[in-house]
Amino acid sequence: MLYSKSSGTSTIIAQNDYGFSAPFAWSPDSRLIAYTDRAVNQTGYIRIYDVKEAKSYQVTTGRQEDYTPRFSKDGKWLYFISERTLTTSVRSPWGSRQPEPYYNKTAKIYAIALNKSAEFPFREATELSSVKSDTSKTLKENDKKKPDNSKTKIEVIYDLSDAGSELYVAPMKAANVVNFELNNEWLYWSEYNSDYNSVNLNALKITNKKNNETANIASSIYEFKLSGDGKKILIRDKNGIVVLTADGSKPDAKKNSVDLTKWAFTIDPVEDWKQMFKDAWRMERDYFYDKNMHGVDWQGIYDQYSPLVNRVTDRYELDDILARMISELSALHMFVYGGDKRQPGDNISNGYLGAILSPDKNHEGFVINHIYCSDPDYLADLSPLAKPDLEIKEGDIITAVNGISTAGLPEINELLENKADMQVRLKLKNTKGGIYEEIVKPVNAGAFSSLRYSEWE
Repeated sequence: MLYSKSSGTSTIIAQNDYGFSAPFAWSPDSRLIAYTDRAVNQTGYIRIYDVKEAKSYQVTTGRQEDYTPRFSKDGKWLYFISERTLTTSVRSPWGSRQPEPYYNKTAKIYAIALNKSAEFPFREATELSSVKSDTSKTLKENDKKKPDNSKTKIEVIYDLSDAGSELYVAPMKAANVVNFELNNEWLYWSEYNSDYNSVNLNALKITNKKNNETANIASSIYEFKLSGDGKKILIRDKNGIVVLTADGSKPDAKKNSVDLTKWAFTIDPVEDWKQMFKDAWRMERDYFYDKNMHGVDWQGIYDQYSPLVNRVTDRYELDDILARMISELSALHMFVYGGDKRQPGDNISNGYLGAILSPDKNHEGFVINHIYCSDPDYLADLSPLAKPDLEIKEGDIITAVNGISTAGLPEINELLENKADMQVRLKLKNTKGGIYEEIVKPVNAGAFSSLRYSEWE
């Protein structure tokens, strides 16, 4: 939808069955808007809508995955990410597990000219071309000629009739490109490194000058953003936020860090929780796949559960209400998680023995009723009590943990606090009355959950 402030009306400029992927990019003169549309096979392709002509143009074919369109600052070029480097790391389809092709580092940044006279700034100079040997100087000169007035309109003569017929690519290696932005002189992009499960920030000077190499700006970042005028760049990582000049330089933590330690906000948690409840209910109303809401009176559900929000005292209780509310739809893959949940400073994790235990009727300890099973070919996933060097069997009784008797305890867990992945000495009694000891390593809650799920499978 495109809303006109002057007329106060909205116009549908695009429509499909699969939705649209952000970002949507406006040209510097606000005449064009570029966005990612979806083909019938759900492949992304780039379209441009001309507000002045009220006309839409498809500028990429839809045969490759194209996304994240962004205009150059002079409005003559549309850059975008495209996955066209399809080289599989699986050499053949033959193998013990019938391997399929695996494509990694498939994306590069491509460009489309929106004006026939535009010269691609990365294009290599030759004796027959009119391109200068350093196009960045031309960009600087043009920049200086423009009056320093933010209200000055950029005038570009667009030719979109055959835009996309000629495709250009930035001189970069194929990568798992996450995002990119550009100013007059530099092209920045973030890329995912699957080897280290991290995102790095790189930059390339917008010039055809020889030996123009990619520069690594920062590693292990969360996100980055250029300022509106393209002169500054903000980078966020686990250490916080840095802001520096967007000139291809690396950040200096001491000079460029943004101090957020004194930031404070006043909020009303109760009002926040009411809004979260309303938004969660509204999202299901608007986006649930069945417009009839599985026959449930969804307004009635809101009226039923909303009074409970007034009694909520923390985010955990709010999540309980949200979970109960969406469970009324009886649909799979409906989850409630995350949020601002306070954790106590002395949060204690438990170790688990990977078995079902119950108090012995003679009060001697805990009977091992069942040891959870998993695939024996994967030793790391075995229950702590099922390791091959142990003689522990179902029916045996655990009488002591690290020398502390288990007799009379309501739960064995209190003896396994903070013992995950640590050696624990168990004293046991077998079904024949024999006493023996074993050393085991309890697992954490996540591994214990996976163990139970593995047996269920």
